[in-house]
Amino acid sequence: MLTISRLAHAMVLMDFAGTFVLADPWFAKKPTRLGPPSSLGPADLPKLSLVLVSGNGPDRADWKSLAAYPDKSILVAGPLSQMKAANKSGFGLFEAMEKPWEQHKAGPLVLLPGPGLPQGEQVTAVLQCAGFTVYWGGNSLFDPRIAGMLQHTDRPDVAFLPVAANAGGLLSSKCGMAPEEAAGICGVLNPQVAIPIGEGAASLNAQKFAAACAVFAPETKVKVLSAGAVYQHKTAR
Repeated sequence: MLTISRLAHAMVLMDFAGTFVLADPWFAKKPTRLGPPSSLGPADLPKLSLVLVSGNGPDRADWKSLAAYPDKSILVAGPLSQMKAANKSGFGLFEAMEKPWEQHKAGPLVLLPGPGLPQGEQVTAVLQCAGFTVYWGGNSLFDPRIAGMLQHTDRPDVAFLPVAANAGGLLSSKCGMAPEEAAGICGVLNPQVAIPIGEGAASLNAQKFAAACAVFAPETKVKVLSAGAVYQHKTAR
């Protein structure tokens, strides 16, 4: 079973049958536009196998708070621009996600970095473990190169798509995707389940994303998770 807990903003805890991944850790209380902070602190987290950081912004990696996590030997993966801050917080095992589809391993977990935009600032990722495949869209703008994922891995069981809160139309946001763009990615990847993340995860744009998926990806089921919500995906493809 794959258990997904949306903790706060884009921070998600994934449990691949006992192998835990924390994506885009953000525990801070500000800025308030990102929503309420997580009810769990770093010391409350389970034993992690990987911390995944998808961008170079402070809302992608709250290193000041994460420094309280006791096990600094775990693998951290993200843009090269985050390495210095990770090392300064005590996390010495850092994999730079510079080459798309280059395989990294953390125990039973396989990580494949994917392309993201703006290039050099945002990355995406594919996670494989316990028979499940997950696509993590991070905070990337719409990037047609994502279609190349299917040459390297299976279609995802679950796909996380960054839906921007302020995207009024195509290509109108500096981060994340307009609902129609995110739905277009789903139309290509055809995940079983799509989950919006980021600033638009619980906004009207999340509902617009669901409506667009009904057109562009009718086989994909959309799950809109509020902060603190848990979703269990029981069966892989």
